[in-house]
Amino acid sequence: MINKNAKTIVFAAFFSVIISIIGANDAYADHVDYVDQIADTFSEHEKLHANVIEYKSHVEQSSNPHEVALLEKMITMKQNEMKQIFKEIKNLEKLNKKSYELDTETQKLFDNAIQKALELYNPSSNPDVLDIFPDKQHKKILILMDEKNLDFSSFETISTQQIEIETIPIEFVSTSFEPLSCYGREYECDPLRAGISVAAKDVNSLNTQGYKATRNSVVGFVITAHTADFDDGIEIVQAHNQNNNEVGEVDGICWGSGNCDSAFVELDDSERDITDDIFRTSSTVWDVCGKVAESQMEQGDVVWKSGAATGLTIGDIYSFSPSSDRITLDIYQAGGDSGSPIFEVTTSGCAKIYGMLTGTWAGNPFMYPQDDIEDDIDAKVSTS
Repeated sequence: MINKNAKTIVFAAFFSVIISIIGANDAYADHVDYVDQIADTFSEHEKLHANVIEYKSHVEQSSNPHEVALLEKMITMKQNEMKQIFKEIKNLEKLNKKSYELDTETQKLFDNAIQKALELYNPSSNPDVLDIFPDKQHKKILILMDEKNLDFSSFETISTQQIEIETIPIEFVSTSFEPLSCYGREYECDPLRAGISVAAKDVNSLNTQGYKATRNSVVGFVITAHTADFDDGIEIVQAHNQNNNEVGEVDGICWGSGNCDSAFVELDDSERDITDDIFRTSSTVWDVCGKVAESQMEQGDVVWKSGAATGLTIGDIYSFSPSSDRITLDIYQAGGDSGSPIFEVTTSGCAKIYGMLTGTWAGNPFMYPQDDIEDDIDAKVSTS
């Protein structure tokens, strides 16, 4: 570990090789918030979805053929409106992805700036640096410093200086890893599904059950390693505050190696059944129909999150870290959402898994991709 005096020398050396260029730049224009527009549009979709459920219920209860015909006509009309809304969402997603694109000259400057930042502040050789994130939307680079070890007087000096590499602004952020777990209440769910509350037995802090998975042909589900209290073999309960409701046992865990934070829970099927669905409302779900490979993910992809603490929220992929393989999201979350499935909703209405929510850096939530989960604990997404 670098001592405080050594840190000051490192910081001084760092700044001696960077020329500060301060001023306005048209490339740093404010970003249009397409994600908020998508969220507003999707809320209209959900209202229509609720209408369809209500109309279908009336159809089942009605014995009047004319009323049934009218209701079925309204159902078809609402379903067509829902399809149009999803087309609008996909169009907004295209614009959102485009907002991350850089022109050739700026992209070259950005790539050079990242390379120099990695040379000067690579986390693998500097224990005070947690991560480096390129923020292409806002045309800057974030260098995340470990607040637990950092000399704050030195950091205060650093963070108040406006610097650039290759005319790309650098922002230093003091932060630490924050698991998304806390105490709260939820309800028992049978069958189990992604997005409900779970906890390690006798720990009972609110966390979220991930999606159904198989490991060596064994059925279960994924959670974060910190949800399992980092204990391979610990029992998991659902709801999180019900110690007598064991639903499975951790059999396979990965923690602390690079980006690793995952565990597989082998289901005790004598206690509870499980579906491959994701919790949507108390009476509706999304069916999981596949996964999205990490190589297919792009900045600006619109994603959904279903968590025990904050429910259903919508956001997008904000950044890919070149130093840690971590994927940062711009999505609303809170303590208790650790393990939440991150997914896309397809035009056919099913869900494709991107990965699960694991924690935050500097308040920015990040995702553990399903590809990494497969590599680390061999847990594969289950689908219908």
